[in-house]
Amino acid sequence: MRIHEQREPLGSERATARAPAAAGHQARQFAAARLSPAEILEVQRTAGNRTAVAVQRAADPAATPEQVTRDLERLRALQENEDLDPQLRAVLAEVIAAADSVVRWNPAIPTSGHAHPSYSDDGVRNGFLVAYQGATEDEAQRLGNLVHELTHIAVYLGLDRSFVNYRHPDQAAVQDSLPAEQDGMEARQGRLMVGAANEVLIENLQELERLLPPDGGLRSDEQGAAQQVREKLRYGLMTPHKEYDTVLNQILTWTNLWGSDRRTPFYRRLVELATQARERRQGPQSLRTGNRVTRAGRRIAAQARRLWERVRSHFPRRGERT
Repeated sequence: MRIHEQREPLGSERATARAPAAAGHQARQFAAARLSPAEILEVQRTAGNRTAVAVQRAADPAATPEQVTRDLERLRALQENEDLDPQLRAVLAEVIAAADSVVRWNPAIPTSGHAHPSYSDDGVRNGFLVAYQGATEDEAQRLGNLVHELTHIAVYLGLDRSFVNYRHPDQAAVQDSLPAEQDGMEARQGRLMVGAANEVLIENLQELERLLPPDGGLRSDEQGAAQQVREKLRYGLMTPHKEYDTVLNQILTWTNLWGSDRRTPFYRRLVELATQARERRQGPQSLRTGNRVTRAGRRIAAQARRLWERVRSHFPRRGERT
């Protein structure tokens, strides 16, 4: 069953301005009637997912903690700030729109974060669950992580609904063989992953690392910013098919809040790559892989997977005891 039909590009001015107001008006009407969960599900099927999420929020205000409200308001203020980079403002419009699909927030995560689909008892996706570093006092760190997690949702809604950062070249044929979301998200991602595409993303991230200015070149009031960016780029290298877009947007947020020099080759290339990624999420563009040797792409992808398995082996999986 299709429960989310994106009629306009996520984050476009028209969609961003019109949809929340309409959803909010309907939500207040439905919430006043005190609908049951089953009735809210019916709202989702008939009025759309955005309205259903708004109904759930209206019925349960605790679903959006105060910290989340403050951080989203801060993102909106930054999005309207004409002194910031236009590309960051476009990204913020996109992720703010994506936040409308979140039904449960956890802003108390000390490190990292996550974004996952939320499902009803009968297996229908009814929104997303998001956890982020809302407890940290460092605004750049906090908002950067929030943008990172909301970018995952923007990727999901704009592309293949599997959190993969590009379209498969034979998407229609592969789509029929994908397992159900709720039962096999990692398997879906594995089938949608393309070695040659991963190679492009890896090369882009490695190029950004080479272009990094020395310590103090990104943030004059604090040493170590370059290392922070370097570590984030290497995080993206481990699973580029899932983390490429998120890493670019997170670093773009950091550098603007730090007041980094926008004239450096690093920053100019960062903006160029982030723009390309956003255009892929919002339009029919495919990732250009050129005439790369697929065997090399598979080799690099395999190396990235092995590295990820090594990292993951040091941490217990959910449900396992330490």
